[in-house]
Amino acid sequence: MQTAIIILILVLLLLVVLVYYLREKHFQTIDTLNQLKADIYNENVDGLFEQAEEVKFSGASQDKYNEVKKQWSSVQENNFPKLSNAIAESEKSVDTYRLRKASKFEDEAEKIITETNKEIFDIKNKINKFLEAAEKNQKEIANMHDQYQGLLKELLTKSFNYGPAVSALESNFKNIEEEFNKFTFYTSKGDHVQARNRLSTVKQMIKKMSNYMSRIPGYLNKLNELYPKELEQLKSGYTSLIDKRIAFANDQILQDIAVAESKIENIYNQIELLKLKEAQNEMKALESDIDDLYTLMENEYQAQVKVQSQFSKLKDIFQNLYDRNRQIKIETDRMSQIYHMSDETLSYGSKMEQEISNHEMNYERIRSEVAQSDIIYSQLSSTMDKLFDKTQKMYDQQNTFLDNLYGLSDEEEQVKQDLDLFAHRMSEIKHISDRSNLPGLPSDFYDYYSYITNRINELAHELDRVRLDMQEVRYLYDIIKQDLPELEKQMDDMLYHAEATELIIQSLNKYRHEIPNMNEVFDMLSHYYYTENNYERAFSLAAETLSDIDSSELDYIQQKLKDRK
Repeated sequence: MQTAIIILILVLLLLVVLVYYLREKHFQTIDTLNQLKADIYNENVDGLFEQAEEVKFSGASQDKYNEVKKQWSSVQENNFPKLSNAIAESEKSVDTYRLRKASKFEDEAEKIITETNKEIFDIKNKINKFLEAAEKNQKEIANMHDQYQGLLKELLTKSFNYGPAVSALESNFKNIEEEFNKFTFYTSKGDHVQARNRLSTVKQMIKKMSNYMSRIPGYLNKLNELYPKELEQLKSGYTSLIDKRIAFANDQILQDIAVAESKIENIYNQIELLKLKEAQNEMKALESDIDDLYTLMENEYQAQVKVQSQFSKLKDIFQNLYDRNRQIKIETDRMSQIYHMSDETLSYGSKMEQEISNHEMNYERIRSEVAQSDIIYSQLSSTMDKLFDKTQKMYDQQNTFLDNLYGLSDEEEQVKQDLDLFAHRMSEIKHISDRSNLPGLPSDFYDYYSYITNRINELAHELDRVRLDMQEVRYLYDIIKQDLPELEKQMDDMLYHAEATELIIQSLNKYRHEIPNMNEVFDMLSHYYYTENNYERAFSLAAETLSDIDSSELDYIQQKLKDRK
């Protein structure tokens, strides 16, 4: 019982201490809130308003100033009482031990303090802007006036740099002067907001004026100096090219130059009205037109230079073609004593000579036309390029013909060497078949062997002739070269099938008395092998039979034969 009483007393003491601690914390918070409230009351907002009252306001400036005053009145009439009440209620709640309610009022007071500080900061910032506006406006307008005076002086002392735009520029300066006067008027009335608007307008007008005056002299220099000089050069160049009998397709060069000159006058008019963007676009178009004319005339001049160069080169080219064709005729006649040649080969030199003559006549016709009339050389250059391509093609054809002609003897020698090799390979095939101890050769293999032997003999006979018919030689040579490897392959396959069949038969002998119908298989194998000499068919039957019995033994035999090679 005593223990319970002691515990109860300790709990009560703990609660008393906790309550005391919490009350002290709230009192500390209330002290902090009171200090923050005092800081707000001590903000020198009224002093700023007193300074602002000394400045003269009117119009839009007065309206904005009145709005700030209303904002401050609202803070004093609403925020201050609410803050004082929240702190007082918090203190009362702590005194009566309603700590949760005290926390609620403290949170409300903190929120009001935060909002009030924001409002005061905004109000002070706006008042300072009002106080600074007049001084700032005066500084900036003074700077704008200096720029204005500098531009005006530039126009008055160097008006010749601005040509037809002087009148419009002077009018713009008058407009700027009017804006200065408006600024002064609103400033004297105390309407610094409107004065600020006028100042912004002046800035934009001076910036625009500065842009005009920086660009116009350059534009006028091009219009007065560069473009007229280039157009005069175009006229002079055109006359010079015409004197050289150079013509132009759909010639409108002089009309285009006249149009370009009229564009210069149009650009002057745009500059006079200060439409510099339009003037710049027309100048770009004019420059493009001038460049196109230069390019057109330059292309024709370069085409003339190229054509004249081609004329001198073609004369030598035709002479070279004729000289080479004479060599072709001589060599064709000489080689025809050794080799039979087709009518097409024998007449090649004459046909080529006629083709050269036709192109030469075309060349002379073109030269005559150039000498007698004005020429559009850019068009003629294309024709000359085609003529050059044709002469190059003829030259290449002549080279190919001579290479083939001179290659006949080399080809003959190669065929003779290969003929000996062919005979040796056929002899080797016969030697292998004789040594193989086969019961006989298949009739189709023997026929193939005989066919190739006959072709080799025919080729040897052709090569022994006094005048070789290379067409027949090539025909026989190609047949042998293609068929002989096939005959060698058949020989190899035949030997493999024969040997493999013999080895498989040895293996099958072990099963002769164990497997039904095995005697019939052996009879068929004997027929294929000894009677028909069809070793491939015998191998196929033997391999199929052994595979059904023991495929691994068949694999062993085939691997054994493969390893021997």
